[in-house]
Amino acid sequence: MNILRTFENNLEGAIDGLFARMFRSGLQPIELAKAIQRYQANYQQAGPNGAIVSNVFRFTLSPEDLDRFSSFTRSLQRELADVARATADERGWRTMGPIRIEFERSDDIKPGTFELRGKTENTAKGKASRPEAVAPAPTPARRDNTRIRPGQRSAVPLKDRGTALE
Repeated sequence: MNILRTFENNLEGAIDGLFARMFRSGLQPIELAKAIQRYQANYQQAGPNGAIVSNVFRFTLSPEDLDRFSSFTRSLQRELADVARATADERGWRTMGPIRIEFERSDDIKPGTFELRGKTENTAKGKASRPEAVAPAPTPARRDNTRIRPGQRSAVPLKDRGTALE
């Protein structure tokens, strides 16, 4: 099964990357929402009372895409947190604290693409009642609770690197 999942991830990443290069449109908020849902589905942890999913999500974006979102960053963070909470509630998944969305700027990321990293941060007992949004992170992403192998640049597999398709 792992071989098929790896193949699917690589194929999806190659196709998404091709379309991003061909059409070069800016990143769309719906792509970020879908990436959170995919991340939650792919990186669950088994807990004593059911599946536990990440509650902190950090998107690394190009300066151009982050600038495009600057006029509505806070509302976008709240909406993405709502999507993460609704997805978790709908599927019976738990979080260990309030959901938080962070944006980070990187010159290494091409416009129309992003990297997503998630982690579980135990800030409250059980499931959080309301999602929480925070300001963009001014410092580089912390790499705790991620899967990084020696020589690997990204903390997420290719499938979780989003690209613009329009």
